Amino acid sequence: MNVSLQHSSVAALYERMHPKHSMVRDAAEANRDAIGVNNPVCSLSAQNGKAWMIGVLVVYSSFALITLILVVLSFKQKVDLVSDTYYQQEVAFQERIDAANRAYALAEPVQWRIVERSEGKVLEIIYPQQMRSAQLSGTITLFRHSALGLDAVFPVQPDSTGRQYISLAGFMQGFWTVSLEWTYNKQSYYKAADIML
Repeated sequence: MNVSLQHSSVAALYERMHPKHSMVRDAAEANRDAIGVNNPVCSLSAQNGKAWMIGVLVVYSSFALITLILVVLSFKQKVDLVSDTYYQQEVAFQERIDAANRAYALAEPVQWRIVERSEGKVLEIIYPQQMRSAQLSGTITLFRHSALGLDAVFPVQPDSTGRQYISLAGFMQGFWTVSLEWTYNKQSYYKAADIML
């Protein structure tokens, strides 16, 4: 005897003995037909649900893939210091700050101004009275930020009155930065300011 036939005859016998259960099953089937489980419209909404599920899966997968790509690229990025001699540059920068503080603390600061002389415009640098008799060494640099090739460097060479004159003939008009670094009694000094030619 076939098992499925045996099962159906047992189910039929059970329904005859318990008619109430058969009515519940019939009502459940009718309900399922009413809400459209086998309805084509309901199957469309099931397909829409699958489309949503696929869309969410694509969005999350794309996010994970982009994040993974960014992580890989960040590990490949070279993250060295700006310079191989960073520590030495930092020490030199601190020394420049100390030199600027010493120049600022002078009782009589270094001054400069642009004056007209017989040879044209000149930059006049006036050193402090206490430094006029001493031997000074250092450099005066004129920076032109908009044209780096025009920078000029001059040695510190004050005259007997403690003044130094630098001819500005041939310098372009505009903003320049004057940077003065000098040494007096084994102490370094630094001063910088912008001027308009």
